[in-house]
Amino acid sequence: MTNVASDIEAGEAVVSGTGAVESTRLKALKKENAEPKRANEILKTSASFFAAELDRPHTPVAFIDAAGRR
Repeated sequence: MTNVASDIEAGEAVVSGTGAVESTRLKALKKENAEPKRANEILKTSASFFAAELDRPHTPVAFIDAAGRR
């Protein structure tokens, strides 16, 4: 019974009535689903980084100020 509990915690439990093929397919689908989730996390982090960059006040560059005063 302890092996079943550790399998469930590891996310590798085989559902009753499913065969090895279904179990293998389920593992593959879980792995495939994890990739877009990871990509979404990276995109969220990037978006928040660039949004913070836009919120920062920017100081004018000296050569632009000099060109504007001509």
